[in-house]
Amino acid sequence: MDDAARRRVYHEWLRQHAEIFFKVGRAYARTAEDQEDLIQDILLQVWRSVPAFRGEASESTWLYRIALNVAIKWRKKENRRLRETERAPILLPGRTYQHPQLEWLYRAIQGLPKIDRSLILLHLDGFPHAEIGDIIGMTTTNVGTRLHRIKQQLAEAARQTRAHEL
Repeated sequence: MDDAARRRVYHEWLRQHAEIFFKVGRAYARTAEDQEDLIQDILLQVWRSVPAFRGEASESTWLYRIALNVAIKWRKKENRRLRETERAPILLPGRTYQHPQLEWLYRAIQGLPKIDRSLILLHLDGFPHAEIGDIIGMTTTNVGTRLHRIKQQLAEAARQTRAHEL
């Protein structure tokens, strides 16, 4: 693939699938600055991976796989860095989204284990269980079971938040 073709594909993917990168960035990074750094890392890996795309999966599936793999590795590296420097835990970003419920949802998703974060993001984006299983590397049944539990956790957290606000 020549450089011009690579650029065309890359820019088309950015235009069509930019939300994937922002969603993963918000789910795996706590501060706005970290989110920007993570998204840049994801975009760099997407650029590097353009020639490797063979069309065996949909573009969105393939891009989610790249984004989630980069995010998981980034999170591990960030956790190591925080432990090594013994800094205080990073607070949730002070930045707000357009809707308070969306801000609450992303904070709740950040509190989930990394695989659960990936599962719920893919689910919220409308991916079928079989495709989520393909991206994450688990059976369709396991995806359904874990998503059911995640939804229960989020619903309980929402109930507790509402009860606390009353």
